[in-house]
Amino acid sequence: MSPNSSRSTSADRRLAVGQTVYLIEPLVQLGLPRGALGAVVVVFTQPRLAYEVEFVDEKGATRALATLKPEQISATASISAGP
Repeated sequence: MSPNSSRSTSADRRLAVGQTVYLIEPLVQLGLPRGALGAVVVVFTQPRLAYEVEFVDEKGATRALATLKPEQISATASISAGP
């Protein structure tokens, strides 16, 4: 990633369990398009940093579970509650 890029991927900072992420690239083999939303369920640090991410459908049923490299996902912007 170039220093001038405004997009922040998980390669730039470590994600936490429960954090919402989106796919930077499609996972065709799992039927997940670029931009699909998921939640980090496990953070692996050995032998290298990776994330187990759960993707669900609109009813909350698991659609796919994938172990992904940091550069494959990005954190979604957090939404703060109003006053």
